[in-house]
Amino acid sequence: MSNNLKKLAAPFPEDLLEEEVSEQVKDEEGNLVNLVRTTVPMPLIQDRLSDVFGLLGWEVFFENLEGGATKCLLRVTLDEQICTKTGIGKKANPVEAAGEAFASAARQFGVGLEAGISEEIVEEKVEEKPEIRARRGGFRKPQPSVDYPA
Repeated sequence: MSNNLKKLAAPFPEDLLEEEVSEQVKDEEGNLVNLVRTTVPMPLIQDRLSDVFGLLGWEVFFENLEGGATKCLLRVTLDEQICTKTGIGKKANPVEAAGEAFASAARQFGVGLEAGISEEIVEEKVEEKPEIRARRGGFRKPQPSVDYPA
């Protein structure tokens, strides 16, 4: 692995990463779970590319696709070869879609591999007590005790 690829793949400090809840689901046990998406902010990715390749050693192109998606082409000069990776962003907001596409293309070069989705339990399933129901016809009334002659 080239020295530049090692620099690109170096993890970012955890306190600089961003987290957002992407959706809530129920797991196999019935617990309510947040799916938490960890992302690397776009400026950190830009800084990493500039640190490794210099300000003129990389370039990025965006294209709006049908359906609101955004395509990103990230081109770098790596070990004297021009390399291009493509990412797609599918967010409703065009700026967020561009950021997602850029991050996706950068991950293919090893930048921000610590980003992903994790689970966080929000509410554990509470076992419900079975409902006690009377038998059909109700319960029998207690009968008075009868003393039988001996």
